[in-house]
Amino acid sequence: MNSTAELDIAFLIRTGKEKNLSVDSFFTDGLKLLTCPQHPWAKKGTAVESEYLHQNFILYNKNSVTYDLITDYLKLFSVNLKSTTECGNIEAIKEMVKLRIGISMVAPWTVKTETREGTLITISPGKKRIKREWLVAYSAHRKLNLSEQTLVGLCQSVAENLLLQT
Repeated sequence: MNSTAELDIAFLIRTGKEKNLSVDSFFTDGLKLLTCPQHPWAKKGTAVESEYLHQNFILYNKNSVTYDLITDYLKLFSVNLKSTTECGNIEAIKEMVKLRIGISMVAPWTVKTETREGTLITISPGKKRIKREWLVAYSAHRKLNLSEQTLVGLCQSVAENLLLQT
């Protein structure tokens, strides 16, 4: 795709760089720490921000907006990630956390089955929340047609249900 004029429709996280696009807010979610039940933070029910530096973080793709949000958050605590594992697959991330290879930061809706089963635990990363605003984006030079509007409506309904269940 060479220009946004070729864009039909996209679902993305707000970066503030959505130029030449029409965007509509889709939903907002937040990120939480993901640990195995045996992790000391899981047992305490809270993260110890001073210990962030000593954790191996298993994070999604370094070229993602989510990765940038997490690293910006950790910089608030003067943490530059030294021990990280990059993984582009949420299922693999979950399995590595279960195996105690490290911890992660994920949206709770991505691990609802595992947290319900007790195989993974989500806890607040600290006093400040990490929020993501999801957008529906399309070329500023056009309007969504009926089938695209229907797709957006269906996706919003699914997103609402996912967020309500977490």
